[in-house]
Amino acid sequence: MNTYKDILFLLNKVYYKYPGSNRPIFRGLSLKIECGKVTAILGQNGSGKSTLLKLLLGVIKPYNGFVKRVNFKSASQAGLVAFLPQTEFLGFDYSVEEYILFGRVPFIDFLSSPKESDYKNVSSVINDLKLQELKGKKINQLSGGEFQRVRIARALAQNPKVLLLDEPTTYLDLYHKKLIMDSLKKLHHQGVSIVFATHDPMEAANIAENFILLNKGKGVIIGKKDILNENNLSDIFSISLKTIMLNKQLFVIHNEESPQL
Repeated sequence: MNTYKDILFLLNKVYYKYPGSNRPIFRGLSLKIECGKVTAILGQNGSGKSTLLKLLLGVIKPYNGFVKRVNFKSASQAGLVAFLPQTEFLGFDYSVEEYILFGRVPFIDFLSSPKESDYKNVSSVINDLKLQELKGKKINQLSGGEFQRVRIARALAQNPKVLLLDEPTTYLDLYHKKLIMDSLKKLHHQGVSIVFATHDPMEAANIAENFILLNKGKGVIIGKKDILNENNLSDIFSISLKTIMLNKQLFVIHNEESPQL
């Protein structure tokens, strides 16, 4: 009997610290990330959100313990995992369409050209994210928010089964934040497993089912939406916060009646 049939990632007693640092980011971290769910990783800058995503992706390895991909047919399977890093370097000045087309690389044979189906896929993503006005622009002509939307489009063009996102709504205004989150909800309903890092508990609560709260090496809280309470959020963000539920939507505000922690 397979007791891990609903598990995507399994971490067991993971210990990790940055090279040259004496302070571990994770000390014996154990957790499970479920298939087909949206999991949000919450915490301050420097709490280990990006590090955890990289451990899941396998680009860094724990010093002790292990990270296991449980229900992956193949780590190299085309299109299986798409990763959106927090930042990236561009060596060439591609057009927006060319850049998004890189999401189709896993499906294009070596020394072959993109097929009509690849261009149709890119066109569909451009339409979904309302990027038509940017299609012919060069990457270096884009604002930070525009480039972030294009980066997300490249990840979605890959048609992944697993989507790992590091601060996906950085630089975005409210309209485009909603556009991106609605696209992620659509992917979730199509069965895509999503894990994303954010420092915004309201954004996390709007889409995620499972939550991982990181407290800068002091501990990790894992659970459902009920762990997004005033005590936990105030603790991990080091500021007194108040939570309000309105029309089933979580709102988090600074609690000016209480002293800062």
